[in-house]
Formats: sequence, structure tokens, C-alpha cells
Amino acid sequence: MTEFNDVELITISLPSPDRSTSRPPDRARRGESLSVITLDALNRVPVDEFTATLGAIFEHSPWVPRRAAAARPFASRLDLLDAMRAVVEAAPVEEQLGLIRAHPQLGARGRKRAELTEASSREQRRAGLDACTDAQFSELLRLNELHVQTRAFRTRGSFVEGFRYVWRRPDLRTILIMLFLIGTFGLNFQIFISTMSVKVFHAGASQYGLLTSVMAIGTIAGALLAAGREKPRFGLLLFGTAIFGLGCALAAVAPNAWLFGMALVIIGVSALTFTNSTNSLMQLSTEPAMRGRVMAILLALALGGTPLGAPVVGWVADTFGPRWALAVGAASGFVAAWVGIRYLKKHRQMRVRIAGGRLQFSFGQGMAAADLQSVVEAETK
Repeated sequence: MTEFNDVELITISLPSPDRSTSRPPDRARRGESLSVITLDALNRVPVDEFTATLGAIFEHSPWVPRRAAAARPFASRLDLLDAMRAVVEAAPVEEQLGLIRAHPQLGARGRKRAELTEASSREQRRAGLDACTDAQFSELLRLNELHVQTRAFRTRGSFVEGFRYVWRRPDLRTILIMLFLIGTFGLNFQIFISTMSVKVFHAGASQYGLLTSVMAIGTIAGALLAAGREKPRFGLLLFGTAIFGLGCALAAVAPNAWLFGMALVIIGVSALTFTNSTNSLMQLSTEPAMRGRVMAILLALALGGTPLGAPVVGWVADTFGPRWALAVGAASGFVAAWVGIRYLKKHRQMRVRIAGGRLQFSFGQGMAAADLQSVVEAETK
């Protein structure tokens, strides 16, 4: 891009052909020795030579002049420039991002500064970037790293592409199915606690409030346990769903309010473990460019599932009794656990065996452990 600023009307500046003999390549790139070629000659040279001649103009992205060559002959330098700009505008988003990222970073030093063109060096000097202190330079490097991270662009069909991405990923698809099951039929605590308090234990609002607070103890304990974990594991997600089902089953058969409250503590710990692991695994195992869309789908299921399942669970509580409503919640946990186990067996070749009186799990693809190991590795990009 920058070299065009110094080009004659009907000539194109380019590095001298003898730069590979006595002149270092970096000096040639800075434009210390230049040759010229007429526009008429550019219109007649082969595509490869046309590309090599103009390949450095748009941040050393030769694909720009190669595609622009199809628009020859050019009547003027401005026609040539417009053709190359049109190529960039029509390029896919990934290539446009690559072109932007090819621009020199702000505050370059050392070897990177030696690689700058003369025009880029002038730009940085005018901005005062060559006079940065060490602290300022470190901050520039940090901001540069944030700037070049992969970003998603909103385009037509990007929402549908998010669903396609999830469907192509068996791990993400499994997690979302598990979330839908528990979020729709299991996370209906207002129905569970209120109906059990009124219809089974024949108490009033005071006991409902007390039992809700008791469950909050389990939720807080689950949050503290989650804060102490180094990273989320799929095995922990599977464990949380199974314990959630067990907790709901114990609550369904609890003979009194005290044992029911103890079961609620188990439900609180397991529900927080499941939701926290779901959120963390989805974020860490998703490509940065797709993360926003995937998390939007997760939130849609998490927030939209309960309103769908609550009428069903409420109908079960009114028709068959509150204990059966809790049985529906328990079933959602056990079915979600079965979905997770099925994923591990099909895609991770999980094998279960008893050795030395202990239940052991082994995985294919080089994965083996005495307990359930993480099957979704966190991506650091």
C-alpha cells in the first residue's frame, strides 16, 4: 500500500533487480534502490511477473496483484490501484484479516524494526513511537497481541453457521444436549421445594424459605469447589449430572423436611458443578471466532429450557404428586449422564473394567486414567 504514495503517474516503483547480489534484501525492501517499469509493460508481462512486481504493494500480499491481473489492460495508474482495491474488497474475510495483520506492529524494535519499509518507519517516527520508554513499549506489545486475536465478523448466515459448528463438534453437541435435559426438566427448584413443603410436609411459606436457604448452602459450596479447580473436565461434568440425578431421587423419597433439606444440599452442589463445568468447557474448547455464537446458543438453551419444562413438571406435581415431579428431575440427570457416557464410548473409546476391586476407566487415542480424565482440552490461541 505505502509504495503507491511515491509512484509516478505511469510508472511503478519496485525493488532493484540486483538486490540479491550485493545489496541486502532488507535494504531493498526499505526502498533504498528502486527501478521503474512502465504501465504499458505491466499490461504485457506474464501474470507471474506481474505478481512478483507488485506483490509488496499491499503489505506483501501477492494474491492481490495476481487476481487484479485479470482486469488488464489498465488505462492509468489509478485504474490499476482501483482494480487492486476491488480485489481486497471482494476477498473473503479471512484474507482481509490476513492483509490487515500483515501491517507492521506499532512500536517495532530490533529485528522487526529492520524489516520495516521506509514508509512504515516514517509513519512510526511521526507518531513518536521510536521514542517510547521500555514500559510504554511493553504496553504496546500487549495491546498488539490483543489486537491480532482472531475476531468474528457478522455476516449473512453467521447465526446458522454457529449451529453448524456445534453440530460438527460431538463434544459441544453432547454438552448442549445434557444442558437441555437438566435445564428443562431438572432446574425447577421453585416447583420442587414449594410443592414438597405444602403438599407433602404440610408446612407454609416459612419452611419454603428455610429449605431454599438450605439449598443455597449447597450452591455456595459448589461454587467454592469450582473456584479451586485448575481447569474444567468432562468427567466432572458427567459426575455432576449423575449426582444431580441421585440428589433428586433422594429428595423424592425423603420422609421428612430435614432429610429433604440434606438432599437439597447435594442437588445444589451438583447443579452448580454441572452448570459451571458446562460454561467453562464450552468457552475453552470453542474456537475464538465462534465463541460468541456458541455461548449464545448455550444461553438460549439454559434460559429457554426451563420455561418449556416447568409447565410439564408442574402438571406432574399436580396430577401425580410432588415426589413424581422430583422423579422427573432425577430422570433428567440420569439420562444426561447416559448421553455423556455414550459420547465417551463412541468418540473417546471409553472402556470400563474392575481391577483390584476398583472401577477403572480407560480411553482410546492415547488417553488413559484411573478416573475420568478431561476429554476436552482448553485451547489457548
